[in-house]
Amino acid sequence: MNDVYSKYKPIHRRDLTRSFLPALHKKCTSKLQEICAEATHVSLTLDIWCDRRMRSYFGVTLHTIIDDKYKTFLLSFERLEGKHTSDKLATEFDRITQLYNLKDKIVRLITDNASNNLAAFDNIILPGFDDYFDGIIDDSSESESESKSNDKETDDYAPAVGEEKQLQTHEADDSIYQTTLDSATEEEFLRLPCFCHCLQLVVNDGIKASAAAASSLQKVASIAKLSHSSTVFSERLEKFNYTIPRANRTRWNNQFQTVKKVIDIPSSILNLILSDLKKNDLILN
Repeated sequence: MNDVYSKYKPIHRRDLTRSFLPALHKKCTSKLQEICAEATHVSLTLDIWCDRRMRSYFGVTLHTIIDDKYKTFLLSFERLEGKHTSDKLATEFDRITQLYNLKDKIVRLITDNASNNLAAFDNIILPGFDDYFDGIIDDSSESESESKSNDKETDDYAPAVGEEKQLQTHEADDSIYQTTLDSATEEEFLRLPCFCHCLQLVVNDGIKASAAAASSLQKVASIAKLSHSSTVFSERLEKFNYTIPRANRTRWNNQFQTVKKVIDIPSSILNLILSDLKKNDLILN
């Protein structure tokens, strides 16, 4: 920059963090408050996310229609520290609804309950992938070093099982968020599960109805599991520039991506490697 414009002075890190970013945040918050003031009815989407370092964040997204135009905005994405108790989640939810004066405007609340409820995990696992999550490939066996790896095939926001248990313990009950609403509002207030999760249940039922599909998926899942348990197999695949990403228990689309990656490998190459490793039972016909 000195060659381009010698008088240019870059913003100091201290000024950026103490002045510019706080001012920008305040400006964005004010703009969102104006938008919320215009809205008469709103729907909120709530979710908890985890990064590679397993730091948790509570996200709240607003959906509304103003002047016949659909609008959606991220209202908050705050760090959650410690245990995700119902009191902590309710307090944060209440803080956000008060900040944007939304208490009397909420008509729907969508929560990602399926990903935070271990009891529902079996319902979003593709048929044939049940064994995939047993043993060494189960999420609980993934080490901290793996969660910090730079592998592009790995989901940046895939929570470990310990974290999932924390989330499910405090989000499965509808009353967690409803306790912050007035009784008059509660009568008309409706909490709904994520519709994408519901769609996945339909997909699973369709696959289960097809014995051939379930059998094929089980073989594909076994191949994917082998790629993560056998260094020889994974190295042979890498020589042909192929990798199979880990499937994630709580992200059904990730399981579909795993299936797609296996199918993308030419059967001639895949079957040759499996034959050399004496895994004839996994050879694709």
